[in-house]
Amino acid sequence: MTNYNRASTLSSSAGFSQMGWLVVIAAIALFVFYGAPFVERKYNDSLNVRAMQNANTIASVAADAQAAGNLSIGEAGGLSAALDEMRNGAMGEGSLATMRFSIDNMDQAQIDQAKPFLEWVDGRINYIGSQK
Repeated sequence: MTNYNRASTLSSSAGFSQMGWLVVIAAIALFVFYGAPFVERKYNDSLNVRAMQNANTIASVAADAQAAGNLSIGEAGGLSAALDEMRNGAMGEGSLATMRFSIDNMDQAQIDQAKPFLEWVDGRINYIGSQK
């Protein structure tokens, strides 16, 4: 009659073997190795989309301010000067004199990221939708 030691049989089969752990660690390493560039690319794409949205907002606010009679944006002399004017807040004229048109909710880094999507033409800020 064979005498089996039940305790040693159970303890040797419980949990992962060293080979099992090696396979799990290798799978995680492959996921990180191939997944990290994908995540980074998607993150950079999202920053680009955000910059485009900010540029569109800047162009829209500038057009609204100029339609409300503010001429200081058009007379600013260039894109950077006009963005500074809008950062400080451009006031409307006439019946819209109480209206303040600004991009003060954007920090300077967001404005700088939006600049490649903007152009200065004939005293107006235009959204061009793609980088120059």
